[in-house]
Amino acid sequence: PLFRFVRARAAESKPKLLVREGLVPPLVKALVDVIAATKTNVAGAFFQCSPLQRLKDGAGGDDDDDDEDWDGPSVQETVQSTLDKLALEVPMKHFFAPTFQLICAYFEPGTPQTWHAAAVCLGVIVEGAQDRIREQLPQVLAMLARAAEHGDETTRECVCFAYGQLAEHCQPEILAHHRQVLPVVFALMDTGAESVMGISCHVLETFCESMEEQHVVPILDDLATKLLVLLQHPKPSLRE
Repeated sequence: PLFRFVRARAAESKPKLLVREGLVPPLVKALVDVIAATKTNVAGAFFQCSPLQRLKDGAGGDDDDDDEDWDGPSVQETVQSTLDKLALEVPMKHFFAPTFQLICAYFEPGTPQTWHAAAVCLGVIVEGAQDRIREQLPQVLAMLARAAEHGDETTRECVCFAYGQLAEHCQPEILAHHRQVLPVVFALMDTGAESVMGISCHVLETFCESMEEQHVVPILDDLATKLLVLLQHPKPSLRE
């Protein structure tokens, strides 16, 4: 716990120290390796902002009972919040190149473990590194599409998480790639995994509310078909 606290505080308060000591690349690799070694999904909770929000607020939520039951951030939540802080606080000239190089290395040739770690890392750093990532969108989207096609359920959920972050933080540039993104998202919705379907809906919503009408019309049939399937799903949260 102390080591996790030190890493989080160092990323938040001492970015110059990390740069001066050459610690950014090894720290990022260590964090991503923790994600890769995680057996359970690490994207869904972060996607809903609850772990990061708990770290920012210093509490588990507004409900007193939830506060009493919360034992503090998990290892995965701490790792992701630290990556987020690094992307926001460390100057891009020192952070982006080694981090993006690592992401690319973990995507290809890759395994489901490295794919899901790379997708989570990419999604987490998008907010802080959005300007640099906009410049790399064709490569980024190609890597995500390969991982979505060949990865396991955890990988696919993490890919959806990354798509959602890109859709939120890389507009309007990301909209020009809708023909690349939306077919992959539609395919992900066909997997039947509730977590993947739920995050896919958010990606579709973010894209469609910003796309121009002439780009939405060609996908209306596919979109309506997917939504009809969701409306028949037994889980209320997916129907909504």
